[in-house]
Amino acid sequence: MSKNRRKLQHQPDSQNTVSSVKEFATKTTTNATITPDAVSSSVQEQKAQEMPKMAKFNYGQERKAEKVKDIPAPVPAPVPARTRETRVLHIGINLPGQRALSEALASIGPYVGFDWREWWSKTGKNTPGTLDRLTYIIRQHKPNFIFLQVQTEKVFKPVDIQRIIDACPKGVQVLNWSGDVKPETIPWYIEVSKILNVCTAFSDSQSVTSVKNTGECAHLLPIGYEESVYNTAVEPIANGPEIVFTGTLYPRFPLMKDRMRMIEALYAKYGKRVAVYGGGWSSHAKHLAAVLNSPISPEQTARVYRGAKVIIGLNNYNIPNYTSDRMFNACASGTLYLPMGFVGIEKLYTNNRHILVWNTVEELLARVDSVISSQSKRDQMGREAAAYTVKNHRWINRINTICEWMEL
Repeated sequence: MSKNRRKLQHQPDSQNTVSSVKEFATKTTTNATITPDAVSSSVQEQKAQEMPKMAKFNYGQERKAEKVKDIPAPVPAPVPARTRETRVLHIGINLPGQRALSEALASIGPYVGFDWREWWSKTGKNTPGTLDRLTYIIRQHKPNFIFLQVQTEKVFKPVDIQRIIDACPKGVQVLNWSGDVKPETIPWYIEVSKILNVCTAFSDSQSVTSVKNTGECAHLLPIGYEESVYNTAVEPIANGPEIVFTGTLYPRFPLMKDRMRMIEALYAKYGKRVAVYGGGWSSHAKHLAAVLNSPISPEQTARVYRGAKVIIGLNNYNIPNYTSDRMFNACASGTLYLPMGFVGIEKLYTNNRHILVWNTVEELLARVDSVISSQSKRDQMGREAAAYTVKNHRWINRINTICEWMEL
């Protein structure tokens, strides 16, 4: 096998079962997540099903929410045939909010999730204490594949990652993935990638190139989306905004001014038919107060998306092949999405079929004009985008790609 791919044949583990441990609510043959405070599964399921109360919306004239016809329920992506058991450890962030990722990882074998940030906070930001807990879990679960989602260089040093690997069975493989663009973390990713059996993946090509230029393994892996939250079965919010943008406005991001100019132009033409949801706007764009709203939950966002006529997209970074999950969330909702273009966007969706791409504010306004009064065109493109998203951009698609890379 090629050296730079670092594909290794695993040594079979002599102990295939996990003894019953008090900290594990169930055997690790089911989806298990280790969190600081144990909560019963029934309570978790009840919370997941609760819909936060929405404030009443009165943007422009009242109109009946336009509901796109539901697409068929998603057909599970095929899972490649595997010749050995893959025992998965997911060292991640905000695991309750990443249900689709956790379920996709659990589909390939016994799974345990460990939210490192929760344990790190619980131990007073104590890395050794967090590592001790993690090492204990590893000895019980005996993973031979780790999906590492740290996304910061401030918690685990490369030597700490080596300690995690040393606690695992011989031949464990690690995919160190980041869904954020954080240039300051690249030196850390490069150092971790030098550890035997570790491969790195990013959601943008710039970071991939930075690691590959050192001779280490790196892949492009776009983010997935929460399919249980964003889908065409969500009830649209009635009398909501027609033109929606969800995103922050902070000076640390390079496209902050582009976002502000975009909303200024939309507001000047469409007034309160426009609505913005996100942090930072009230501090840096007070002149747009009439259309600004505080951040809302994913469940609320899904309802606003479903009730809108169009959703606007503009990433914080203009980097080849990079998009946040906003694109997939919006398209999965069945509402027409209008993103600013970037290199590689054509690999994700087809322009003028699934989405309407724009590159200047003037082009954006023309695009909105062309569809804002044409429900049939919006509905057709929204349906096609939703179906395409379900087929190609779920987390199970991403995990199957990883399995191909690493021969899991």
